[in-house]
Amino acid sequence: MTFRFAPAKAHGGFDAVLARRRRVFKAAAAAILAALLGTAPLAAAHDRHDDDNHSGQRWVGTWSASPQAAEPPGLTLEDQTIRQVVRTSVAGDKVRVRLSNEFGTTPLVVAAASIARHSAGAAIVAGSDRPLTFGGRRSITLAPGAPALSDAIEFDVPAVGNVVVSLYLPKASVPRTVHSLGVATTYISTPGDYSAAVVMPTARTASSWFFLTGVTVDANRRSAAIVALGDSITDGFASTLDANRRWPNVLAERLQASRHSAHLAVLNHGISGNRTLFDFIGPNAQARLDRDVLNAPG
Repeated sequence: MTFRFAPAKAHGGFDAVLARRRRVFKAAAAAILAALLGTAPLAAAHDRHDDDNHSGQRWVGTWSASPQAAEPPGLTLEDQTIRQVVRTSVAGDKVRVRLSNEFGTTPLVVAAASIARHSAGAAIVAGSDRPLTFGGRRSITLAPGAPALSDAIEFDVPAVGNVVVSLYLPKASVPRTVHSLGVATTYISTPGDYSAAVVMPTARTASSWFFLTGVTVDANRRSAAIVALGDSITDGFASTLDANRRWPNVLAERLQASRHSAHLAVLNHGISGNRTLFDFIGPNAQARLDRDVLNAPG
């Protein structure tokens, strides 16, 4: 069977319409790129993530993962440490970590948390770990539905490098707030608090992130974040485990390779199976636009 399509004649024909669309797209892309490669937007002067920062720096996300409800929750953690490896984009010399119990139905108790440079597997670089605090305390309890942002601490965050966030969960916790397609190995310990251990004994592994939604750095005032919002292609479906070859990772590497764009972070807010207007896997893109894009640090 052969299908024949008559050329569109309105407004100069189909080719002319495509040409106009290409011109509009190129003009818009050029304007966005010019803004990003120039100085940070004027709104940066009033950035709401800058409340404790008056030194010409600003808080910018260097890594992110969109929280979603576990479907179904199939794991219980008790008296165990989870070690989660994340890939940064932009560098900084101070750090804050964001946790979430957004989809939890019971309080989440984190008795100890730390951040460190990644060595290999479940091991961290000796001497690199720093304890995280929340309102000056080492432990925190997140109510159902609540997020938590750690205090700012001195920590040398590398550009396009791996850092490890360790969380010790003393009480029975069912991870209901996850990012299911981590495409990175999460290490789950044998019983005990190993948040500061160089080598952590591992009972099992997973390829999702649990309760961890963001890492933010104190970067220079010119810094800004690009948010990649999408579904499986953005999230990294079928990408090699632990290889950090999702396209937002590749974009971050290319930006960091040039001194003209090294101030730009890339935040991956893809959710595999996500939809634009209705919930399928994860909150739909329209519902999470404020949370994941408009309120992203930087």
